[in-house]
Amino acid sequence: MNIFEFAITVIVISLSGALGPGPLLVATIFEGTKGGAKSGIKCAIGHTIIEFPLIILLSIGLLTIINNQIMDIITLLGGLALIFFGILTLRNIKKNQKNNDDSKIKSNQPLYVGILLTGLNPMFIIWWLTIGLKLISGALIFASLIGVLLMFVFHIWIDYTWLAGIAYLSKKGRNIINNKIYSKVLLIFSIIFMVLGIQIILSLI
Repeated sequence: MNIFEFAITVIVISLSGALGPGPLLVATIFEGTKGGAKSGIKCAIGHTIIEFPLIILLSIGLLTIINNQIMDIITLLGGLALIFFGILTLRNIKKNQKNNDDSKIKSNQPLYVGILLTGLNPMFIIWWLTIGLKLISGALIFASLIGVLLMFVFHIWIDYTWLAGIAYLSKKGRNIINNKIYSKVLLIFSIIFMVLGIQIILSLI
């Protein structure tokens, strides 16, 4: 396999995870309504802060076995985090003013969202322990740890492009709707976050 074939393989497989619906995507859409592409990039940076160390640890064999108890804890915390984020979104409905939006654009909230909703997303970890682990194995065969770094480069640009693009489009949509409609959009987001959180917690039962 040459590097071109390797890159295509990584990109095609990565699309199954990067473009799939999930809590981080929903949160990026929400953050994008306030900060546009910049918020999307910050969400992607937060995602990278969790994803890169995870890939390295998997590459050197330190996380190939994660027992069910650990996964249950991650699942519970992830569900609680989504419910909490939904409650915070409800609070933002009362603060839906232009000056508040401007202050949030300058904050690092999207970065923390990226970290939280990646590290506490059980589906993200399961993806890397299954489909992603095959990518890592192929990368190690291709060029050892250098192959893993190349794999990460070929993979991560998709996350940045996708999340920044989604956030940009969200901001464009925000600019053409009034505050009353935007408040209803926030309400929908808050319900989605809390429903996702409850569903994740109920999956433990």
